Amino acid sequence: MCEKAAPQIKFLIAGAGSKEKELLEMANGVRNLKFLGFLPDVTEIMNAIDVNLNCSFISETSSLSLSEGMSVGAIPVVSDCGGNRFMAENCGLVFPKRNAQALAQALISLSKDTQLKQRLKGSATERYSTLFTAKRMTMETEKIYLNKTTSGCT
Repeated sequence: MCEKAAPQIKFLIAGAGSKEKELLEMANGVRNLKFLGFLPDVTEIMNAIDVNLNCSFISETSSLSLSEGMSVGAIPVVSDCGGNRFMAENCGLVFPKRNAQALAQALISLSKDTQLKQRLKGSATERYSTLFTAKRMTMETEKIYLNKTTSGCT
């Protein structure tokens, strides 16, 4: 659907895993999709993308990949799974998990609305700086442990 409705959208898939061969076969013939395989350093990719897509449907807490993308202004477009909704709050788009049609619509609408895209890009960076830096995450984790220790839990 995206290929025809918004041919300017290009997809990069980084990583490898047990489903890689199956995914490559399913994607055979899709022109705007490139599998990059495992990358030990994704810095170059993160700095080149506009959107960081997370399609989890089983479990997700707070995706490091999403926060890394947000740090450089990549807009999170995420399935409504686990912590994705919280991470993308006010800075991204959320679609129902396992709903390819809703995902395609989110991507197409984002590709056609440059004002929305710019607003979300700025909001993603701001949300990262406010909530997801390593320093902030460490402080929040420390608070949890300190509260448990002082409340009598060991």
